[in-house]
Amino acid sequence: MLRASLLLLIPLLVILLLYVLSHSDTAVAVYLVCLWGLFPLSCALCSFFAGKQGLHPFVCTVPGILLMLLPLLMSPVPGITGAIVGLVGCVAGLTWQRQKTTKRRHGHGKR
Repeated sequence: MLRASLLLLIPLLVILLLYVLSHSDTAVAVYLVCLWGLFPLSCALCSFFAGKQGLHPFVCTVPGILLMLLPLLMSPVPGITGAIVGLVGCVAGLTWQRQKTTKRRHGHGKR
């Protein structure tokens, strides 16, 4: 469980990157790509792998909720998107792992 929880640090590092980019004089395009591309993608992938290790789906919504609470955004929509994508990714990982274990139990996949 600890390794699965540590996977959720990657979206939090993306939040830190967003915070730094919002307070510097970088291009707006880089900020928007990180906000709408990198953050949801990292939420989905990290939540998927955390779900495969058995983490509860609602724990995977924490990075999105934290992004909603940060004062750097005018809109909570990227945080809500990250939370929903994290929830879906974690459920997909749990389902993937459950199907994999039931195939092993029933002897499917052996030749």
